[in-house]
Amino acid sequence: NGSSFSHIASVKNLRRAMESSYSIVHGSAYKIKLLKSAKLGYETASNLKIRLSFGLENISIEILMKGPGKKPLNEKKEQIVEFIKTRVASNYIPAFRTSDKAIEIVEGLIRGELASLEDNHQYQNLMAKLQEIQKPILDKIAKRIQTTISAFMPAIKAINIKNDQMDQTFRSRFNIMVDDGTNTELASKGDGIISLATMSLMKHVSEEGLGEKSLVHAIEEPESHLHPEAIHGLRQVLKDVSRKQQVIITTHSAILVEREQIGQNIIVRGHRAEKARRIEDIRNALGIQMADNLIGAYVILLVEGEEDKNLLDFYIKSLSVKLKNAIDKNILVIEYLGGASKLGFKAKFFRDQVYNIHAFLDNDKEGRGAVKVASDSGILEASDYTLAICMDMKDSEIEDLINLDSYVSAIKNMSGGVNLDQPGFHSSKLKWSDRVGNILRSNGKMWSDREKQQVKRTVVESCIQVGPGSLNDHRRTSIDSLIVALELKLPS
Repeated sequence: NGSSFSHIASVKNLRRAMESSYSIVHGSAYKIKLLKSAKLGYETASNLKIRLSFGLENISIEILMKGPGKKPLNEKKEQIVEFIKTRVASNYIPAFRTSDKAIEIVEGLIRGELASLEDNHQYQNLMAKLQEIQKPILDKIAKRIQTTISAFMPAIKAINIKNDQMDQTFRSRFNIMVDDGTNTELASKGDGIISLATMSLMKHVSEEGLGEKSLVHAIEEPESHLHPEAIHGLRQVLKDVSRKQQVIITTHSAILVEREQIGQNIIVRGHRAEKARRIEDIRNALGIQMADNLIGAYVILLVEGEEDKNLLDFYIKSLSVKLKNAIDKNILVIEYLGGASKLGFKAKFFRDQVYNIHAFLDNDKEGRGAVKVASDSGILEASDYTLAICMDMKDSEIEDLINLDSYVSAIKNMSGGVNLDQPGFHSSKLKWSDRVGNILRSNGKMWSDREKQQVKRTVVESCIQVGPGSLNDHRRTSIDSLIVALELKLPS
């Protein structure tokens, strides 16, 4: 529209691409030393930042630095820019990704591969055999791009390229056939599949001619045209890509926000770009309104029932000073689901509201099933859940991790004399609630959800009185693992 804009680029962590040209010394800040290939003879004490201002007719370059080093570096800015340009490639993916763009990219690949056949007399004289001659090449290209597309869309079973039509110059017109359960032309697919296919094809083309350069993927609104569940899957794909190549995205989707390293999010509003410092800054920018008890929360721990919440609150505070402080400051919040079956819904809700999620569930059929459904939907990752596992038991609950001595007397008083310390209770074939229920029923007591909740509440009260020593030393691994996982998810 004729106006200019600025972008701040930070030269950081390009070790693999430029290790022969500079060294990185780790410490409180990165120290970048440009050596022989840059021929600057100057050392910076922090990240080297460059502002590129783009207008309709010109581009201006400025080295951003305070102090006496700014002038000599700006005098040699062309050398610095050339140094970066020869080592970094960029790949811009616009928000509007059509099937025409995807077809154009693939046709470009095909024409390049077929150029060697232009002087072949068979190619010129035997049009009838053109498809047979081209087929191996088309299959090879289809196989290559299928590998790339499958990374974005695992449901894709096959990619085929068909040369059904030819014009008067003997050039074929190609159709991209995509089999995602239904084998149809790409142009006939939904906007979401077309968008993902175009994105993955752009990535493929940029990597084809990469050589020794490091690639920067710049993707504008990758969530465009995608169903929320597909965005969760895309988030994992982009995360995997970012382990090897730099990925920069613009987004309005809370799902794609970087939750674990808040400073990697840049908030753009009011013609200014600022690094996010708190999770609340991001939620405010996205217009997310939360309940008072969740304002400022960073991590949400999801558990099955209210008694599980109270028990874990006690153990976590007792075993980790860091987590105790986080709970006291409302940075870590424990929420109970009211049943394992609600995990997927609640986890997705909090994930979409820019929270880090962790789930702690019983290791039984319901708990394992809920985790599998949420994981298959892309809502939970492997680092986002812990099960109350006892290695000597097929099914186990959080109470199986506790010493019987910690609560046996309290249950005896509550139930009117029923003693749980008997052979039937120590069986590893049944989980805790089934064993307790069998013993109470055999002693003439009822066992419904109401009685079960009362017994669990008694166990929690007894464990709090006994202290963290109520945990079974041989079965507490799940609790210890939970604490480590939660500490890793807290902001530094």
